[in-house]
Amino acid sequence: MNTPKNVRQVGNIDSAHKIYVEDYVITFTKTTGESLADDNSMDCAAAVLLGHKKSSGKEVETYINGMVLIDGFRESKEAVFSNDMWSGIYDKIKEFYEDEEIVGWLYIGCSCDVQHSSRLLNVHSSNFSGKNLVFMVYDCEEKEEMFFDFINNSFVKRRGFYIYYQKNDTMHNYMLASNGNDEEKEENEDRVVKDIRNILSQRQEKGDRRKIMQTAYAAGMLVAAVILLVGTSVIYRNNIMPDKGNTDSIAVSNDKTVNDSDVTVTDMPQATQEVADEVLPTEVPVTENPQPEENIVDETSAVTEPPKEKQDKPDKQEESVMSDNTASKYSFYIVKSGDNLGSISEKIFQSVKYVQKIKELNNLEDENVIYEGQKLWIPEK
Repeated sequence: MNTPKNVRQVGNIDSAHKIYVEDYVITFTKTTGESLADDNSMDCAAAVLLGHKKSSGKEVETYINGMVLIDGFRESKEAVFSNDMWSGIYDKIKEFYEDEEIVGWLYIGCSCDVQHSSRLLNVHSSNFSGKNLVFMVYDCEEKEEMFFDFINNSFVKRRGFYIYYQKNDTMHNYMLASNGNDEEKEENEDRVVKDIRNILSQRQEKGDRRKIMQTAYAAGMLVAAVILLVGTSVIYRNNIMPDKGNTDSIAVSNDKTVNDSDVTVTDMPQATQEVADEVLPTEVPVTENPQPEENIVDETSAVTEPPKEKQDKPDKQEESVMSDNTASKYSFYIVKSGDNLGSISEKIFQSVKYVQKIKELNNLEDENVIYEGQKLWIPEK
């Protein structure tokens, strides 16, 4: 694996041993820590860290891109993990991780004197005493990640590490499977999600109706123009019909006066010209569509591009829908370079518990695929 380019440095880095932790590992660690803090009956948890190492001379780089929670750690008082615990660990590794190796372990719990905890020292020396196996701690109270070296049967805190960001399908699949039985979704969250989707659906339906109305209006105007053109042509031909001196033949077939007046058939060309003058439009050319009436303009105006300052402003109907459906419970966030749903959730809510909510609100198929400048719905805390 090449050295990641999209990284964030935490603290000072030891050049002899650099540690790189993938963002999903950090996100899942914090989510687990918050669950422990919310459940008074659960005070700690542990996990095996997975990844690989690179060595170059005396320099070592450890890449952590996966983890597996250790079942039974809280209840076990023994330093050495039981065969059942290791069996469960390897089953999960085989299921979700193919080519990764154990590079250390993680302890998640409330603040304690980690460096002098006899239990943690015994667990590490009994199960993870290999060379350069890292020990990571997440303090639930301080919400802080720390790394330790195991030197002379004691823990020595490291000065810093890197967090890197990349697509991590294996860890992502493990996170989804681990949260599969999580039933923390609240009814009001579901309602807000449904309301937002209804607003988007109504907006799309309204746009479709306007397109249909515009098409029907254009077709109607085209038919009217054709009828007007044909009628004008007929009148024009009747008006300019050449007089070959046989006006009497016209009088024979049209021997009645017009409207019981004194105007005879021989006067019809002049009357026809007057009718043509009244019928032919003088202000609107036949080849151009006349302006629609005011009520029709209101129905079709959304089809054209509105002024920039009004493009994102919802109309009155949408504002009423948003107010009725509690759309005030969300806002917008513009994605910046290096952002992901975990960092956005932590930045806004100081918690990663809202990753799934943000994903659902924005209909994201993959929460790891967002781009700079994207506008995301953000729910109320």
